[in-house]
Amino acid sequence: MKVQSKAVSSKIRDKFIAARASTEEFSSKLFHEEEAVGKVRSTLRQSEDRASHLRQELIEMDTHTEALRCQVTSRESMIASLEVDKTESALRIASLEEIMAKGQGERLEQLSIELEGLCIDLKGLF
Repeated sequence: MKVQSKAVSSKIRDKFIAARASTEEFSSKLFHEEEAVGKVRSTLRQSEDRASHLRQELIEMDTHTEALRCQVTSRESMIASLEVDKTESALRIASLEEIMAKGQGERLEQLSIELEGLCIDLKGLF
């Protein structure tokens, strides 16, 4: 009976040692898994921070883009106004040229009359 008892004790001890080894192995794996989870959480936090930063940059870029659109609209309006001014100036120039042409024609007519008068006066002298 003592032999059988020693054999049972030996089997129990072997199972206990195997269970302890298995538990230590499981604890080691669990520790490594917890480390891996911690790294993943850290990476996730960094990714969330980066995403937040990128969102903020996008908002700033949208604001800047809208400001540029306003500038473009303002400049397009100024260009249209300048085009109107250019057209009005061209019409004024044409009108002034017409007035000058009429004025020169009238002046030439007046000079022609004066010249005829001088010619008559000169004929009278000779």
